[in-house]
This record gives sequence, structure tokens and C-alpha cells, in this order.
Amino acid sequence: MIKKATGKSLQGIGVVVEGFFQAMIAIFDAIVYIAEIFRQGILQLLLAGGCFLLFLFLNPFGFLFLLQPEVLLILFIAFGVPLLGKSFISLLRYGQYVSTEYLFDYAAYLQTGKNRTFRSFGEYGQKYQRLEREKMEREQQRRRAEEQRMWEERFRQWYQNQQQYQGSYRGYQGQYGGYQGQSQQRGGYYQQTNPYEDFKKKYEEAARTLGVSTDTDEYQVKLAYRKMAKQYHPDINKSPDATAKFQQINDAYDFLSKENIERYKQLTKGA
Repeated sequence: MIKKATGKSLQGIGVVVEGFFQAMIAIFDAIVYIAEIFRQGILQLLLAGGCFLLFLFLNPFGFLFLLQPEVLLILFIAFGVPLLGKSFISLLRYGQYVSTEYLFDYAAYLQTGKNRTFRSFGEYGQKYQRLEREKMEREQQRRRAEEQRMWEERFRQWYQNQQQYQGSYRGYQGQYGGYQGQSQQRGGYYQQTNPYEDFKKKYEEAARTLGVSTDTDEYQVKLAYRKMAKQYHPDINKSPDATAKFQQINDAYDFLSKENIERYKQLTKGA
């Protein structure tokens, strides 16, 4: 009876703890969202100011202006809060999972005698990190599959368009890639640019982003991605451009799939 009562108490505490963390996450999500909007407004203002603001900030008086408490506070809200807030939200999600899983698991053990999954917070933390990695990998696989479908559709439309073009103008001899422009097709506009040239250009840009050669393989791509992702992850790297760089790294990794590596090698064979 005492064990069951204790288990119910722990379950109730777990519910309260979970609600607290959810509330804190919601509050900081809202704060970060508002700060992001404020930052965009500040950036637009700086762009609108142009040379005048550049002149203001480069002279000694401009530097003194930047040191004013009110200006420093504005800059912190615009640029510091989004970075620190996202890191704090990640920490809150980690704390929510570890603490609630521990309490609910222990409560179930006391009430039903069910074996506990883990016996320490650290083990629950390791499980959380593993689940986050698996979630990221699933999202990467989804993005890769979506991008593959997009390119396959572009290649298919390009081939069909070239077949129609050659059928209508058999005597026409033009430059490589046919004509360019936009034509009405299936109720929408189809941009008639050569997808194979676009593909090669994007592939080479992705290879430069990860610092690998164009004749790389999927294993070298994965190693380079892990190294750069760890270096530029926003939770670790606090530089202002870390988030944008991290997204660029993810996009490059998504594009440099095994299928795209093989496609690029086929396109450039004998070139």
C-alpha cells in the first residue's frame, strides 16, 4: 500500500513537473519568436540606413553611441535573445524528458511492480539524445527523398519538353540545351532551364560547403558532415551566423546523397 501510494504521489509530481516545463517552453518560444521579429526589423532598419549608418558606426561618436545601455539592450534583445533562447529551450526539452520519464517510470514500478527501464537520470539523458539523433536522421531521410522526387520530376519534364520541341521543329539546330524561357504547361508555368546544368552546379556548391571533392563517396560526405555539424551546431557555436551555416551544411548533406553522387559521376563521365 505504501509503495502504491508513493507511486501515485510520484505520478502526480511528474504531471506537475511536465506542466511546468511545457509552460516554460511555451513562454520562451514566444519570447524567441518576438525577438526574431524584432531582429528582422532591426536588420531592415540597418539596410535602409545604408551608408549613413555605416559612417555613424565607424566614427568614434558612433562607437560611443553603441556603448549606450539602451542601445546595448536593444542589440542583446535582437541578437542575443534568439541565440540564448533557443539553447535554453533545448535544455528545457531535455530536462522535461529526463525528469518526467524518470518519475513516471519509477511511479509505474512502485504501483505495478513493472521493471524500471533505467535507474539514473544519466541513462534517461542518453536515451533522449539517441531519440533526438534518430529523429534528425528520419528528417534528413525525408528531405533527401523529397529532393530526389523534385529532381526526378524536373528531369522528366525536361525530357518530355525536349521531345515535344524536337518533334515540332525537326529541322531546327540550336545551341545545347534548346531554348530557354517560360511556357504554359498543365495549367502552370514551367521554367525551361536545363536541370542537368542546375544539378551539376548545385552538386559542386554542396561539395564545396562540406569541403569534399566532387568525386567523393557517401562515407566521406558523412564524415565531413558530422565534423562540420558539430562545429557549427547552434547549441555549441554562439556566433551570429552559426544557425545559417548549420542550415547550409544540412542542405549540402541532404543533396550529396548516394544517388546524387552517382548521377553526378554519370553526367561528368568523359567530360
